[in-house]
Order: sequence, then C-alpha cells, then structure tokens
Amino acid sequence: MLARHRSMSAGVIAFTALSLCCAPAQGAAQIDRAELGRLSLSLVKVETADADGRISLGTGVSVGPEHVVTACHVTRRAESIHVQQGGIQLLAVAQLPDTLHDLCLLSVPGLTAPPAKLGHADSLRLGEPVYALGFEGGLALRARAGVVRAVHAYDGARVVESTTAFTSGASGGALFDSEGELVAILTYRLRGDRLSYFCVPVEWFARKLGGDDAYVPVAPLEGALPFWQQRVQELPFFLRAHQLEAGGDWIGLLTLTDEWARIEDTNPEPWLFRGKSLAQTRDLPAARLAFLRAVALDPISGNAWLQLGRLSAQNGLTEEAQAALAELNRLNPELAHCLALVLRPGDQEDDSALNACSAI
Repeated sequence: MLARHRSMSAGVIAFTALSLCCAPAQGAAQIDRAELGRLSLSLVKVETADADGRISLGTGVSVGPEHVVTACHVTRRAESIHVQQGGIQLLAVAQLPDTLHDLCLLSVPGLTAPPAKLGHADSLRLGEPVYALGFEGGLALRARAGVVRAVHAYDGARVVESTTAFTSGASGGALFDSEGELVAILTYRLRGDRLSYFCVPVEWFARKLGGDDAYVPVAPLEGALPFWQQRVQELPFFLRAHQLEAGGDWIGLLTLTDEWARIEDTNPEPWLFRGKSLAQTRDLPAARLAFLRAVALDPISGNAWLQLGRLSAQNGLTEEAQAALAELNRLNPELAHCLALVLRPGDQEDDSALNACSAI
C-alpha cells in the first residue's frame, strides 16, 4: 500500500535537471519557469482507494469547471477517488470513463483549479518542444522537457510519442506544447525504451466536455483494457512495430510492415518503419524506396523527408539529400536543423541539439 503524502501548495513546482536527450532542437521556442508555474496550477493529485483499502496515486488535469481528466488505469479499481488541489482534498462524485482510450473524466464539486487551455495533438510537429507535468511517484509535481518523436494516427486522432520522461505517479498528467496548450495526457511507456513516452490526445475527450448526462457514480471500471495493454496481436500496428524495433527484430518488423501497409495503404508510417528496418539490414536501395514511398504518400511529412535525407546523405546522394533539406526548411525548421547536422557536421554548435536530433 502506498502511504499518503502531504500535498504541495498549488503554485510550487519542483524542477529537475533536463537531460541532454530531452533538450529541444536548436531554435525551438521554450516555456520559461514562470509560465510552467502558471500551468502547474491546473494540475491536481489523484488518490484512489479500492475495496481492500489499497491506495493508488496519479495525476489529473483541470479541464473545465469542477472537472478533471486523468488516466483510467489510475482509477480502474477505485471505490473512491479524491483530488488534492493545494492543501485541499476533494471527493470526485462521478466519472465518465473511456477505458479503451484510457481517459476518465471526473466530476469534482468545489474544485477551483483553473482549467488548462486545450490545444490539438494533431497540430504537433516532429522535433517540437513539449513539456510533461505530473506528480512523479505520487510526490512532488515535476516538469520534464522533451521533443516530439512521432505522432501516430490511431482511432481518429494522433497518439503523441515524445522524449518527455515520466514515472507511474505522473500518469494522467499533462503534456503541454510550446504555447502552453494542453495537447495530450501522460499515459505509458514501453519497457526497455528510454526515449519513447506515449500520451493520448485531447481530441479523444474534448468533445465530451460540457455535459454531465453520461456520468456514472465512482466504482471499479468494467470494460476493455486500454489499447496499449491489449494482447500483442490486438495492439495498434505502431506499438507492435515499436516493440519489434526495440528488440532489434528487423525481419519481424519487415513482416509486420507488409501487413500494415496492405491494411492502411494511405498511411506513410509503415513505410517509415520499413525503411528503418531495411537500413538496419543494409538493404540500402530498398530502404531508399521505402522512404520515397512514404514521401509520396504524405509529401508534407517531415519525418519522411528527414529519413530520406539522412539515408541519402549517408550514401553519397548529396543532391537528393539537399532536396530533402530544402523541403524541410519549408515544412519543419527543427527537422531541417537535424538534417543539416548530418550534411554539415562541422556546424554542430552543441551536444544538446545533436542529442535531441538523435532521438528523432
């Protein structure tokens, strides 16, 4: 059982040193500490008790008058849910669960935490700086900086993959963009992968705000497990691909991308994974064709141009690499800088920019 902890005052935030791999790419806008302190006012600690009296801790975000969003895996077994705002503990009286997407809206009478301003996960660009706020380990509220590694199309929205590290107590916390808008909710990470942390998009719950008709009393949740906890063969393709990539199973990844590309024939992502796998197996001509296919499917995909440009530069196709750089200068300056580091290695100004780029 986790011990209860005295809550923090609302405006206090404990900042950690940001590791180099989580630094934003050069030229990216950053939120200062005063702004992060303001954003922290929308964060609350979530404490649940199950039928056996066991306590679980997580994080929630105020998203409307007397309403909080958190991760359903935090509240799944809860017989009661309390929200701590500053030194005040409030009872959640009802919930609106979406267990498949791992999002639970809570009705919390008396909550005065200012709602976070909602943004759009589908507007995020690779390399863009993002900031994760949550009660790590159920203790102090911490802010972590990182960059967007990918956005994965799934179930009508985009799951955000970033380098913003967080621990279990931060589940249900906030992912903010550089404008201070809430774009996603901190959810899970893959075991053995220290670069990829996944957050579910605000689009999945934003449309449900404003009405309480579907709320039900707080009780243990029935229904499907979250999409990321399904059996392997029922996981989304992008998660299965990540598992194979993390395990270095390049042949298995090629087999998966065959199936994925057939089923989602307009999605460039299977071709990106396929190109990376072929590059690892040293089939460079086939890897180039895979990246070209990704570019053809989505000519404004910064990731596709970046991967094509990197491969071209590494194989002496300077003209093609320069063409990719020109496209990235137009589409995504952060990724253009990353490709420029490959084309002009003498221009590397600092290790943080290099490490940020290597994470993408």
